[in-house]
Order: sequence, then structure tokens, then C-alpha cells
Amino acid sequence: MNNNFEEEEKTSGNVARGIEAAREKSREFAATAAEKTNDLAHSLGNKVKSLGSTVREKSPHDTVRVAANKVADKLESAGNYLENLHFNNMIESFSDTIRRYPLQALALGIGIGLLLARRR
Repeated sequence: MNNNFEEEEKTSGNVARGIEAAREKSREFAATAAEKTNDLAHSLGNKVKSLGSTVREKSPHDTVRVAANKVADKLESAGNYLENLHFNNMIESFSDTIRRYPLQALALGIGIGLLLARRR
């Protein structure tokens, strides 16, 4: 009987270690994904800003230049937004919201799952 208890304790310890290892892997994956997404957003933002500057510089006549400047302003604004976007903060905020409202998050997940299942 004592042997069964030791085996159960050993098994539960292995399961707990496995769960903790899975949690750590998911944290590492999320951090890596957020970092890559941040880098991509920053790079894309830089390119969009550059495109805005190019549109501004290359616009020909005065009437076209007014419209081109408006487009360039929007492109540069979008570029700045993308450059300053931080997905790490979004993930943390999302996680905090789920922790605060676990039942609602679960219900939302089930609802989305059902909607996706119906689309098939």
C-alpha cells in the first residue's frame, strides 16, 4: 500500500513538472513571438514613414502636392504608430483581463469556437 502512495506521489510530481515546463515554453514562445512582431512592426513603420516622405518629395504640381501632403501625413502618422507599437504590453494586458474575468473569457472562447465550428 505504501508503494502505491509513493508511485502516485512520484506521478503527480512528474505531472506538475510537465505542466510547469509547458507553461515556461508557452511564456518563451509568447515572448519570442511578441519580440519578432515588435521588430516587424517597427520595420514596417519605418518603411511606411519613408514612403510618406517619398510621396511628399515626389509630388509634382501644387494641386497634386496638397493631396500628396495629406497622404504623406497619414502614412507618416501610421508609420509612427507602428514603430511605437509594443505587442508585449498588449499580451500582458490581455492576460491580465483573462485573469480578472476567467469565466467570461471561457464563455467567449466557447462562443468563438462554436461560431467557427458552424462555419464549416
